[in-house]
Amino acid sequence: VSVDIANKNWIMAPAATFQHAQDLLERKDDQCKILVGLPLDSARLNLVRTHLLLPGGEVSHLALPRSVVSSPHISSSYFPVDKYLQTVPQISSNAFNILNRPLCLITNDKNRCDDNNVNVISTKRVLNVYQGEIAHAVPSQCDILTSDNATTCHIMAIRSTLDSTRDNKGGILNCASLQPLTTMTHIDRAGYGACIYDMITNHKLYHSQKQTREVKILMDIYLVGGFDDADGSSREISHFLLHTLSRLARDERNCIRMTLRACVISSIND
Repeated sequence: VSVDIANKNWIMAPAATFQHAQDLLERKDDQCKILVGLPLDSARLNLVRTHLLLPGGEVSHLALPRSVVSSPHISSSYFPVDKYLQTVPQISSNAFNILNRPLCLITNDKNRCDDNNVNVISTKRVLNVYQGEIAHAVPSQCDILTSDNATTCHIMAIRSTLDSTRDNKGGILNCASLQPLTTMTHIDRAGYGACIYDMITNHKLYHSQKQTREVKILMDIYLVGGFDDADGSSREISHFLLHTLSRLARDERNCIRMTLRACVISSIND
């Protein structure tokens, strides 16, 4: 999984393996219609409106099952959160678009050209994030943050900027001089809550030099990884991350506007 940190674009099909991605491409049209139309009993799920926003032109809050919002652990009566997310149009549509993107080869060979439906990006400024690691970067430091070899692991990317808005006197606040900050981490199990909170704190500290009470941090979050494994290891990580992010979005709502831009996790990535 790779992300262009200057332009907040995924540049690589984020699947556990490219074989899995190819399987999805062959049956995606039919599958996408089925996923969006899955019948669910909303009352049984007991959906809760969170402060996590969905992508799109209008402000739309993500609703999650109460079992996800209330506890970081999966309960005995748990309905899989990834199965529920497949019914959210913004989530399923973005997952479809991401998984259908051509593969990308990152190389330092300037003479290498696109071939066989593979996009080639030539750059030497790549930061690779290994399992259990966290990396922060701005565009002046590197072009691409990337991570790979994820099976049940989840890769999370966060990109933040300051919102250009009006101050109390009606003037435009200029926040363009501050570069966006991007973070990527490769998570191999549930239970890194303190590390994720520290990641968000680092973004707040970075933007504090320009931020005022009238300016919010705009934070885009991307989650990719896992599959529908037999023992549910992927799902435990998915559940934990969505629980943690929903709590963070609530706790930081006065200064951060969090948007879940992509969520290709567990069975959605299978």
